[in-house]
Amino acid sequence: MSYNNYLDVDAAWNRHTNPHGVASPADILQAYRLAVKADPVSAFGDIVAFNIEIDENLAREVQEFTSPTDGETRMFCEIMVAPKYSKKGLEVVRGKSKTLRILEAKNGKGELSLRQVGGGWPAQDSDDFNSRRHPIQCGLRDNSARERA
Repeated sequence: MSYNNYLDVDAAWNRHTNPHGVASPADILQAYRLAVKADPVSAFGDIVAFNIEIDENLAREVQEFTSPTDGETRMFCEIMVAPKYSKKGLEVVRGKSKTLRILEAKNGKGELSLRQVGGGWPAQDSDDFNSRRHPIQCGLRDNSARERA
């Protein structure tokens, strides 16, 4: 994998450090659909990251999901990352593509966050913000053609 792929995985919901799709309903299948729908063009060839185990149902959803823009183009993802995969989920994911890279990422809670910058490596405690205590309310809207132009 390339350095840029690792940065994409680390950012998870950021595509080349530009946010493009994230969702967090209780139903993980609905969350995946909403995240892709937020920006289906950027989602094509994306890094898909989950914060829960990939089971067979979720793996099939990712495998069979088609573009929300035309309903026909099968979505393509380059890398899938999750904390864990069920046996059946992993079988389905492995059957999706010969080039799909499957990663398992553990919770880094309490670890140091390092980043290279010119002249050194700044370190800080990882950001373990838990939004369940103070949920963020937000909504989506479909931009008009004029706003997108």
